[in-house]
Amino acid sequence: MQKRITLFFFIVSIFLSLTSYSQEGTPLITNFTFGEKSIDNESWSMAQDGEGQMMFANRRGIVFFDGMKWNTIFTPSVPLSLYFDTESRNIFVGCKNNIGLLVKGDDGIYKYESLVTDKRNVGDIEIITALDEKIYFYSLQICF
Repeated sequence: MQKRITLFFFIVSIFLSLTSYSQEGTPLITNFTFGEKSIDNESWSMAQDGEGQMMFANRRGIVFFDGMKWNTIFTPSVPLSLYFDTESRNIFVGCKNNIGLLVKGDDGIYKYESLVTDKRNVGDIEIITALDEKIYFYSLQICF
C-alpha cells in the first residue's frame, strides 16, 4: 500500500512538472499606438481583400496595416462602408455622397476610383451587398 501511494505521488509530480513547463514564456502580442496623424480612432466598416489584408473605413480614409506601418487610401469624402466581392475580387467603397472602388495599381498599392460620374446626390452609402452577380449600394435616399 505504501508503494502505491509513493508511486501515485511520483506520477502526479511528473504531470505537475510537465504542465509548469508549458506555462513558461510570454504570448506574442504587439500593441500599436495611433501615432499616425492620418488615422482616426473611429472606424465604421472593415473588409478583407483576397490576399488577407484587412482594411478599415475610417473617418480620414481607408486605412490598412502592411506589417510595418499604417497606410491611408484617401477618398473624396468619409468612407462609411466596405465590401469585398469574391466574384470580381474588387473592394467597393460607400462614402458620404460618393460610391467608389479600390483598384490595385501595378506597384501593388490601392487607389480609390469614384464610380459616380455626375454630381448627383447619392446620400450616405451605408450598406453594400451583392445579389445575382450585381452590386447594390444603399443609402436613405436611393438604391443603386
